[in-house]
Amino acid sequence: MDILASRLRELLDYDDNTGIFSWRVRINGRVGPGQVAGTLKKDGRRRIRIDGKDYFAHRLAIFYATGKWPIADVRHRNGKSDDNVQNNLHVCQRGDFNGNRAVTTRNTSGHRCVNYDKAKAKWRARICVDGKWRHVGYFNDPETAGAAYWRAVKTIYGEFAIPKD
Repeated sequence: MDILASRLRELLDYDDNTGIFSWRVRINGRVGPGQVAGTLKKDGRRRIRIDGKDYFAHRLAIFYATGKWPIADVRHRNGKSDDNVQNNLHVCQRGDFNGNRAVTTRNTSGHRCVNYDKAKAKWRARICVDGKWRHVGYFNDPETAGAAYWRAVKTIYGEFAIPKD
């Protein structure tokens, strides 16, 4: 069972200008009122343990502000996983936009969602929308395909598109 909004507000303060949670009460011998809540994990996200259960701070921030749990993913507009300021957070459908992730080391084009189609001898760009892949186009070089991909991303996702190529 998830924490109740009243319990969250009883234990934590949230500053929507800084995105920082701080404890309102002493929770153990080491952590007391005013101290920053949570632990920064290797992936850059902050987790906060409340009543024996871990919660991601970005999800708690949405819950704190609205009183409702986000039913989908919460993305950081600027791509910084520990920047939990309200206007930096966006609730989006699971798997819709993973464009804030870095290009993998296995990528041969150097651009997100661009691969070489041997049958057509062209570089193909595509984008995932609502869990389905959509064709953007075929291009002579990976740079042009990458640029076309980002144009499509900006058209569909607007301000949440942060190029990482």
